[in-house]
Amino acid sequence: MFEDLSSGSVLRLREYLKEGAAYLQEIADRKESLKDLTKAIAEELGVKPAELSKALNAEFKNSIEDLKESMSVVESLLDAAHGTAS
Repeated sequence: MFEDLSSGSVLRLREYLKEGAAYLQEIADRKESLKDLTKAIAEELGVKPAELSKALNAEFKNSIEDLKESMSVVESLLDAAHGTAS
């Protein structure tokens, strides 16, 4: 299928694959570092890592208000279910 590639195209492809693999490794390394940092800070704050990650994702996506609204709905549903609604 790609037997007709010019030597320049082959070199570009090799370079792309090499650089792409390096970028993906860097992303994987950074994700692991963030995971370790999240665990450490969560422990320090006395919260679950998943909760801290939700806060980080909301900050990243600039969706803090959406998260607050969603949690408010969940809280209201639980209050209603357990007879503690105002």
